[in-house]
Amino acid sequence: MNIFPTYLKENLANYQNSIKLLGEKKYNEVYQNLDSLMHDDYFLEEILTDENFKTLHNRNDWKTFKTGLENRLNQYDNTIRMLLKKIQYSDQGIRLILLYHQKNQPQDTALTVLLNRQMKKIDLESAESVKKIIDDHGWLGKHQIGKEANETLFLAIQHIDDSVVQTKYLPILSEAVKNKAAEPWQYAFLTDRILMNQGKKQRYGTQTIISDKEYGGYVVPLENPDQVDKLRQEMGLESLKEYLNEFDIEWDLEKYKRDAVIIEKRFKDRFESLRKNK
Repeated sequence: MNIFPTYLKENLANYQNSIKLLGEKKYNEVYQNLDSLMHDDYFLEEILTDENFKTLHNRNDWKTFKTGLENRLNQYDNTIRMLLKKIQYSDQGIRLILLYHQKNQPQDTALTVLLNRQMKKIDLESAESVKKIIDDHGWLGKHQIGKEANETLFLAIQHIDDSVVQTKYLPILSEAVKNKAAEPWQYAFLTDRILMNQGKKQRYGTQTIISDKEYGGYVVPLENPDQVDKLRQEMGLESLKEYLNEFDIEWDLEKYKRDAVIIEKRFKDRFESLRKNK
């Protein structure tokens, strides 16, 4: 599914800036943006063949940049990296399609069901591939497979609808965080996802319900709402208010505590309904 790389190119400022600056012949700034893309491991192979940068290929500074990029690629296990990149494109691509559909054709419930079914199929396939990688090689760090592929290890485990699998890999992720092979925020997200899938209160406020037709969006019940921002900060996350703004959910601590009983009942009813329908 190639929709996600196209989306990335259109929405990554460094990619768009490099093309714009190239047209203005501001070569030093072009390379600053390309260096930023390379640092984040975006489009490492594609940059070398991208038609947008073809006019750079006869310049001496391109040869220097190309050597640096190739040296970076040589540091990685590119067989695993490319597999994870393919998994990421499928994982994120189906989600982009589903989000677009829900925003523009929310009344078409039949297509929503089909898209969700396809997403679950992709998630299952992705998790099987990632489980094998982790079981065979451990939780590979950014220095071994690059930032983008490293995050895909987390995404595949996070997205599979199987709390048994998630629970199995949570301590492995925890150890990876200690070894700098994964990010603390990933541990926070997976912890909360497991708790939510078990019908329990979450710890870090990473999980929201945004598709509740009757009640609208709300944050999954919290273990300790008074401490949630402190816990989030420890995991390298922004405040809950900032995070929920992305979902058009207003966060008011005092209002949440006043409505906690109602929110917990909504979540419990939803959890029981999903469990019965499995």
